[in-house]
Order: sequence, then structure tokens, then C-alpha cells
Amino acid sequence: MAESTYMITYYPYHNGQNPLHSEGSDSQTLSYLKQDTLYDSDRKEEFEYRISEWLEGILLQEPNQGNVAIAIVPGHSPESPPNFLHAIVDGIISETTITKTLLQRISKVPKATSTGIRCQALHEQTIVVTDPKSVADKVVYVIDDIETSGATLRACRKLMMDAGAAQVKLLAVGKTDS
Repeated sequence: MAESTYMITYYPYHNGQNPLHSEGSDSQTLSYLKQDTLYDSDRKEEFEYRISEWLEGILLQEPNQGNVAIAIVPGHSPESPPNFLHAIVDGIISETTITKTLLQRISKVPKATSTGIRCQALHEQTIVVTDPKSVADKVVYVIDDIETSGATLRACRKLMMDAGAAQVKLLAVGKTDS
């Protein structure tokens, strides 16, 4: 697996100046899901279904699902509620022996969209693996909603490896077009 695997190319909003982040586009849909502001229930359901199918295609190929864990990258603040990925992952793993482990943000970091700061070390200092035993000797999939620089995903991979994971694979629903 390359540095990360992603479902769609994400085109940022850029204050409305990006024509590829247009009405009804995958980028706009993902942005709305991330912000919990997607009010079109059909569009939300369809896009979440596509995410679920994509993740299932990856996770369910693992030959020893009892040796697999999945973790979702936390938001920028300890107070951030679980994002849309939690419900999708819970639905996928409910019928498997794949375990879900938690990554928790322990102190707030500025949103990269407002500061431009994308530093792996900062994320390593502000995220913890809540139950290291749940990842010991396992293949761990770490999933983020949108990957831009990859700093958060790489930090989470390091934290999982430090916690004893045998292997860490990085996933993102959308990867920012560079």
C-alpha cells in the first residue's frame, strides 16, 4: 500500500474560488459531511454508502480479521464530537471480528485550514492511543476524512507503531489535490 489510500480527490473550497468544489460535487459533499452541515438526506445517505462500500472492500479483504483494528483520526479539539466516520465504521465491523480502537485528542490544535500549520510532531504530542493493548501485534487501519499534507495520518501511524501495532495502513476518504 502506498503512503495512503484514498477514495476521492478532494478539491478545497478556497473561499468559493475553486470551480471543482462545486454544488453537488464529491468535494462539497465531503466538506458538508465533515462539518455536519449536509442536510440533503438522500445525498448524505448515498455518499456514506459509497464510503462504506469503499472501506468494506479494503477491510474485508484482510485474511485474519481478528488481527485487524481500525482507528479514526480525531478532530482538532478534545471537545470535537465523533465525526460521520464512526457510524460508518461501526456498521462495517459489527458483523466482523475487526476491533475499533480510539485515538483521542488530548489538547486542542489550530485547524490547519485557518493557520496552514501542518506539523506531524504537533499531532504526535496532542493525540494518544487510548488502549494500546487493542493494537498490539495487529494490522491497524487509520482513517481520516480529508488528507492534505498527511501529517496527521503519519503522526497516528507513529503512535500506533509505538503502541505495538504490527503494521499500520493509512486511509483517507478524500485526498487534497496538490
